[in-house]
Amino acid sequence: MPDEPAIEVLPYAAATRQRGGRRLNAVALIGGALVLCLYYLGLVPAMSWFAFDYTKTIGLPTAVREVIKVPPWKLVADPYTSVKVWFIPFAVGALVGFVVARRPRAKLILAGVALGVSVLGGSSMMLVSPIAFFIIAPAAVLGRCDGEDWSEGLVAYAAMGGWIVLWTLIMLAMVWAQWRRARRTG
Repeated sequence: MPDEPAIEVLPYAAATRQRGGRRLNAVALIGGALVLCLYYLGLVPAMSWFAFDYTKTIGLPTAVREVIKVPPWKLVADPYTSVKVWFIPFAVGALVGFVVARRPRAKLILAGVALGVSVLGGSSMMLVSPIAFFIIAPAAVLGRCDGEDWSEGLVAYAAMGGWIVLWTLIMLAMVWAQWRRARRTG
């Protein structure tokens, strides 16, 4: 009805709702960016023609220095990474959509899409990759992975597990917040 006055939201209530949404956006943006960077860092050494020395431990600065030398279009041209690289643009799109969305239901749907995008990572053992995230990703960041871990794509596989963990936790936090809000009002 056009003649009815709009419902007024008290300033302190509006600030509380915005702050919670901003925190979730910050977690998604920072966590997503870090995981995507690790995925890219792990995907380049997994190309069929690229290999680190299997006998040496490869630190993160060395990996970054070598990965920067490879142009991104070579990932698309490589037979092993040509499908896996498509995860990156779709993941970035889902991440940006999540941060831009304002409504909780739209955010929940986009978080589900972001979680579903992990299928584009192309792993047959997708359910085990979150475990690999907690084992391999810290080793890669601390410089404890050898050339085999990088060259076999285990770091990219672990980063995919991080993506799954991140979006599962975001979805659970959103559902919990909705449940808590409904319990308080009802």
